[in-house]
Amino acid sequence: MLLDLPNEILLFICRYLFPIDVLYSFYTPEKPELRLHYAISDYYTKIKLDGVPNSGYNYLLALFNYSKNPLRPYSLILTNEGVSFLIQRYLSSVCTGIIRSIFNNLRSLTLIDCSSEDLDIIEIYYTHMIQLKYLHITVRKTDEHLKWPVTERYDVSVYRFLFTRRMPSLQTIIVNEPDGIILFKTLIPHENLRYIDITVETIDDLYVLLDGLVPNVEKMIIQISQSRIL
Repeated sequence: MLLDLPNEILLFICRYLFPIDVLYSFYTPEKPELRLHYAISDYYTKIKLDGVPNSGYNYLLALFNYSKNPLRPYSLILTNEGVSFLIQRYLSSVCTGIIRSIFNNLRSLTLIDCSSEDLDIIEIYYTHMIQLKYLHITVRKTDEHLKWPVTERYDVSVYRFLFTRRMPSLQTIIVNEPDGIILFKTLIPHENLRYIDITVETIDDLYVLLDGLVPNVEKMIIQISQSRIL
């Protein structure tokens, strides 16, 4: 019987299932002491919202909204890669109070293929991310086939996440923005950052970064998108 299998075999089987199916089968928040529930903890503490079917998406929303034992992951990945505008759909499907509670519990947040509008919405809640230690942002790629491609700027959003003293718990930041961000000497340093991986626009922005914006950083990966603008 399945209940008699050791955890190692159970988790090996789970690797061949969709994560949502693992939750369907073994997630029992009303009985957290059950062995199978405990064994699959990675599946409910680390949630990735990508191209799940509508039924699975609605199931996750129900878990987030469940009043007795609401799902509150430590790690959340939101992506628009599989489904366009999924990040905005998710944020609009959950009431404000629950989103605040979810962000309040997060230690890790990853945003993939996100737009500047997505970040504008998430910024509303950044003061509630009091335990967030890891933030990874991959911005939406410009459609090269468009006759008039839209250029989005992400600088202000990055400033608010990093240099406003509103997210002191943050230790790791990765921003995949190929155009690079512009930095200013008037920005407020982030003293708790230990790892930063970003692209800046010019070498002048790198000088600004090195001039005390991340005074306690232990590792940096910095790319420069343009030569110096004269």
